[in-house]
Amino acid sequence: MTKALPGKKGFWSNIGDACKSIFMPEKYRQDRILETGIVTATINSETAIENANKQRELQQKITIVQNLQHQASLDITKEQGDLNRGLQKYLAEMNIAFQAHEGTLNRELQDKLARLNRDFQANEGKLNREHSAQIEVLRAELQKFCIAEQRQLQLELKQLDALLAREIAQVNRETAIAAIVKQKNLENSPILVTAENIIANINPEDTPTLRVFLSPPVLTHDPAKGNQNFPVSEEFLSNYLRTFLDKYISDGRPVQFMAVLGGLMFFGKRRRRKTYLPVCA
Repeated sequence: MTKALPGKKGFWSNIGDACKSIFMPEKYRQDRILETGIVTATINSETAIENANKQRELQQKITIVQNLQHQASLDITKEQGDLNRGLQKYLAEMNIAFQAHEGTLNRELQDKLARLNRDFQANEGKLNREHSAQIEVLRAELQKFCIAEQRQLQLELKQLDALLAREIAQVNRETAIAAIVKQKNLENSPILVTAENIIANINPEDTPTLRVFLSPPVLTHDPAKGNQNFPVSEEFLSNYLRTFLDKYISDGRPVQFMAVLGGLMFFGKRRRRKTYLPVCA
């Protein structure tokens, strides 16, 4: 069943999908949904064909057993007919002999006929019982076989349904994850980066750069009460940030200062030595 699932795409196909997801995200999402629908339809079609083949094989086996049972019944009927015809012929001959020797063989013939009748009835009853037992055995074996085949078929159908559900869930999960990642990349801003972008921009042989965005602080205060505590808060923030950056730079870690002015971002040089830079306006 897994042969109906899409295979691994090539390098250029992945590049094309990436470009489509960036420049045409809605088209990319529709293509992925269409691919998932095609895969699901193909899997359902293959499952239906496989179930039909197994049902046809089971029906053929049942037909074979029924034919065997019918042939056995025909053989039994033929054997009974032959036995009856032979007995009737023998009785006719005995009747002719009895009529010819009626005087002397009357009692002997009567005894012999009675004995033959008893033997015939006994043999006929025995044959009927044996044939009935054989038919019952065949019927019981056929019933057991049908039940076993039906159970096996139901088990295989359940396994196929479970496998199909897992494969469809896996395809849907991969499609949803890819769509979420692409959407996050499309909505990405210079400040809010995704985990993948952060990891990709870090050199494993170097210390990650601390990026500091410089902009005037926004402090909430009540103008009606005057500006008594506002300069103190501004000075506290400035001193705290300056102390933190001095400690960070003194440890030999790189720092990059960036200013956000009027919606534009300006990048400064990376610094490793100790310096003082006003971080609050």
